[in-house]
Amino acid sequence: MIKKVLYIQPFLLKKDGLEDNIIHILYSKGLMVWSVYLDNFLKSKISNLESELLYLPFEDKFKIDSYNKKEDFFSQMDNLMAKLSFDINEDTLICISGVTTHHFLACQLISKYFQERYSNSVVAFGGIHASACPHEFDYPNSPIDYIIIGEGELSLYNLIRQKPKKQTFPKIIKNNPIPDINELPLFDLSLFDKYPSKYLLHLNMNLSRGCPFSCSFCMERNLCKNHIKRWRTYTPKRAIKEINNVIEFGQRHGSRSIVMNDPIFGFNKKWLHSFLDLYDFSPLTVWIDTRMDILDEPLLMRLHKKNFSQMYGLESCSKKMLKIMNKTPDPTKYLKTFDSISLIHNRLEYPYIVNILFNHPGETRETSLDTFNGLKKIIENNKAESLLFNFALYAHFPGTYIHHNKKDFYQTYGSKIYYPEWWKDERNAQYGFFCVKPSFHLSLLDSVGLYIKYYKELEKLKYRKAFEKASKDSLSKLGEKLLEFKIIDNLKNNLLEFINEKGIE
Repeated sequence: MIKKVLYIQPFLLKKDGLEDNIIHILYSKGLMVWSVYLDNFLKSKISNLESELLYLPFEDKFKIDSYNKKEDFFSQMDNLMAKLSFDINEDTLICISGVTTHHFLACQLISKYFQERYSNSVVAFGGIHASACPHEFDYPNSPIDYIIIGEGELSLYNLIRQKPKKQTFPKIIKNNPIPDINELPLFDLSLFDKYPSKYLLHLNMNLSRGCPFSCSFCMERNLCKNHIKRWRTYTPKRAIKEINNVIEFGQRHGSRSIVMNDPIFGFNKKWLHSFLDLYDFSPLTVWIDTRMDILDEPLLMRLHKKNFSQMYGLESCSKKMLKIMNKTPDPTKYLKTFDSISLIHNRLEYPYIVNILFNHPGETRETSLDTFNGLKKIIENNKAESLLFNFALYAHFPGTYIHHNKKDFYQTYGSKIYYPEWWKDERNAQYGFFCVKPSFHLSLLDSVGLYIKYYKELEKLKYRKAFEKASKDSLSKLGEKLLEFKIIDNLKNNLLEFINEKGIE
């Protein structure tokens, strides 16, 4: 009978410039709260359940520079396990989540540790990667006993009720998601109280689940197979309680902002207006990721007054690429809508972030230039200090439409995925996900060059315009921008070194 649950957040290596990579920043320094949702749900259903969190990125003395250094890892884990509040035995369920495919090798190493050190404990593996590739731990004598596909709350609860046992061959568990997330218990972040406040500056949470869109590059699309494509949200009143709980936790820890993990925040305008009617406290900045084609001027005005900040997935200014990405059935209308929304931000001097994706399969020199010219126009027509770009190089992941249709993309566009299973090798796991030849007409090397070139030209244009009106006090931002250029140069140099080392192109 399971009486204790240990949640383990995997780690990423810090080497070969990866600490300068956005992947490392997002998944090592960003707060992943999957364990909180699971723990809150399980404790609402099971009395006297003990639990603890081992968040490896937050463990100051935890330092591993290779997934192959098994003994080093085991030794450091022994030290951490000795500090737990309970013993690990057959009554313990170990929950490991591959929040991203970048965690695959770490999850493999962690699960082997428990197989050898605590052979009686039951190990469950879940998360995005488990849903995308459930059979990668599906072999005899696997260190994983149960593989959870999709949302984990009901699956783990039912697993514990059925008194799980060690398995010689892992069992795959798939349950329908909770249809009404208002049935979930109130969000309680106390599981993180054990960690210093320096790790809790930016808090994450969700007010909704699911996404009705099907972007070709997004892993969320794979989860749609498990019946969670439909957008589900808390009622506005419940959403207020949720965010209030997080704000109170953040005030205790000196947090600066809340980042909503919702795949698409406020998809329903009626819901969003009702939520904002009730939202009358904003001591922290709240970042949301949404689409500009579900907003309008009245909503933007209200979000601005309530101290919300937006991230928009524009992705491209090329109508051809927007079609290939499956961002919209009407690229012309989509781009016009973005122009309108950006002008409102400009008038209000309301900061916003625009996500741009270069080198997506199907990209050519012409489509890259379309995006460059489109972004240049946006900068020229906007107050540059209100506009932030998040330029990304396409990274290939399992579970996406592109991954499942690699042959079609190759035949149609000439796109070549050089390392379709990059996550299984330590060296490939650092830069292999970027190694994609986008089209017949654009090589990988040339696409990387265009990405760096356009990134720098657009940022220089934006900041030159901003500095023309800047006060002396704000000129310190120039140093920050120079540092950012250093980071992008490091990425370029490391990626090119990797490409040359592998003999690609």
